[in-house]
Amino acid sequence: MSPQKVAEILTPFRRRLLRTLLRVALVVSIPALVAGVYASIQGHSLFLVVVDIGAYLALVVAYRLPRRRYVAAAHITVATVLLMALTFLFLLGTEGATAVWLTTATLLAAILLERWETVGVFLVSVLALVVATVLLYNDRLPWNIAMYGWISVTTSFLGVAAFSAVAVRYLAERLAQSVINEQILNQEIHHRVRNNLQMMESLLSIEASAGVEAETRETLYLMMDRISAVAHSFDNLRSGSAGLNVYTAGLLDGLSVAQQQRGRPPVSITTSTIPETIGLDDAVPLAIALAELLSHCNVPHAQLAVFAETIDNSVQFTLRDRSNHPLHTASITPIQREIIAALASQFDGTVNLPDPEQSADAVTITVPIAQPITTTGA
Repeated sequence: MSPQKVAEILTPFRRRLLRTLLRVALVVSIPALVAGVYASIQGHSLFLVVVDIGAYLALVVAYRLPRRRYVAAAHITVATVLLMALTFLFLLGTEGATAVWLTTATLLAAILLERWETVGVFLVSVLALVVATVLLYNDRLPWNIAMYGWISVTTSFLGVAAFSAVAVRYLAERLAQSVINEQILNQEIHHRVRNNLQMMESLLSIEASAGVEAETRETLYLMMDRISAVAHSFDNLRSGSAGLNVYTAGLLDGLSVAQQQRGRPPVSITTSTIPETIGLDDAVPLAIALAELLSHCNVPHAQLAVFAETIDNSVQFTLRDRSNHPLHTASITPIQREIIAALASQFDGTVNLPDPEQSADAVTITVPIAQPITTTGA
């Protein structure tokens, strides 16, 4: 698998992980920052005070960057940890948990950055350790540690850092491969489902055009509308971290196109601040219910329109005639009304469908939703 493909797949996971790490680090490091600044002031080391405060502010900047600037936030985070490690290495030596900081920098690079960037961070750490070893050997560093002890610490860091980086990269690539396999499987399943639905719709269309009676033809068209509604749900399917979702606007447009394909008047679609997607389990019964209503109300010379808007914690789909004529709901049989009500119960919604003897200016379907994250309007 190419590094570009791995990065493309892992970026959403890395983005969420980085946000979590930064959030935890900014909270947990407050006591450490206060203690470090106090110790540095007591030791008359103004440089360490600047380093501690600057590192914390850098993490704040990384956390505040927009999600689309993930790469910049990741680079700032890794660079901050690496600079802290190098500072502690040459100023505090073995007393500053240098090996832990250097290992953390390499591990963060392996998790958040690409392979060549991880190698670069590791090589910078190795170069710093080599320079420190040379200075220690020439008595240029006032560390209270024997040379063999320092070499033991250095080699331990190299082993742990290399092992951690390789393990993380291996797991990341396996994760990316599993995501690709899942995407391919889902695409194949959806493709086969869509083809089977298309075949069923085609068979009904052939039967409807075989010179059958008008009542039978309308029944076949009604069945075709139901199958087409399910098919449009899969046409607008999106797979993501929140599960399988259907694009709301695309689903409504598909239902409108299906009406014209049946030789009926066009149906206009108007949306206002509705969720970009609806869960597949809710979208399928919703699409069938809307198709059922459109099939009966979209009579010749009708000018139907579907208005979709978010009200409180629900999405309301209102079907009305743009010419303010009453809807043709009298043709909806009792069994079809039960079907529509049963479909609405599947997504815990309601249908405002008047009795057959009453005229209706509008029919409303209400779909309860969780707090919408992304909305769209037209």
